[in-house]
Amino acid sequence: MNFQKRIERKLICELSDSELQTRSASLADTVTTIDQVKAARTQAMKEFKDVIAGHEERQRELSRAIRTGQEERLVACVVNYHSPVEATKQIVRLDTGEIVCDEPMSPEECQTKIWQAPEATEPLPFEKGDESDGNASSEV
Repeated sequence: MNFQKRIERKLICELSDSELQTRSASLADTVTTIDQVKAARTQAMKEFKDVIAGHEERQRELSRAIRTGQEERLVACVVNYHSPVEATKQIVRLDTGEIVCDEPMSPEECQTKIWQAPEATEPLPFEKGDESDGNASSEV
């Protein structure tokens, strides 16, 4: 008794001209796809690097704030011109009334004709209710 079984094996086969052209086109498409994927990877890596750098900067800021107990913030201030002396200006924090600095006025700031006398305003926040301790000036 003769017994047969059908199987498939990978064996070397010669390609026809049509098959060679098809493989050539596929190779060109594959090379293009690889280039596109690599470019997308490069762009994604740059974006991830930027995101990570942003988080690392925030980490440093938080660490510094915890370590020192301080941080920089934007604080509303008022500039008093010709104070404490002529041609100088004094910058005062509006939240605490603390003097930030005294510094010379620029030549432009010294041009008194451009500055109008301010109208009467209500007391600054740090002045309200502080008349009794004498620390706050109503001229700030």
